[in-house]
Amino acid sequence: MFAGAFDPYDVYSWNVQTGHLLQVISGHEGPLSCLAFTNDNLLTGSWDHNVKIHAIFSRKLNVENLEHGSQITAMAVHPSKKQVAISTMKG
Repeated sequence: MFAGAFDPYDVYSWNVQTGHLLQVISGHEGPLSCLAFTNDNLLTGSWDHNVKIHAIFSRKLNVENLEHGSQITAMAVHPSKKQVAISTMKG
């Protein structure tokens, strides 16, 4: 299970069966507003105007950064897992 936080600006991963914290993903400089998954990646969106791509199964964090001109408010991944739509405060 994954959850983002407003302060500190981290993503937390837990084992659902045991409740143990598995990892903390850092890198954003503003509150997390959304999380999305593709086949092998976790995408995190933040008010810091960035979407970060994390290769969670290979434990490569902050693999790619997609900078936008406004705060990220929501994301949706296409069923093919090859496209993502990103919504910002500026529309």
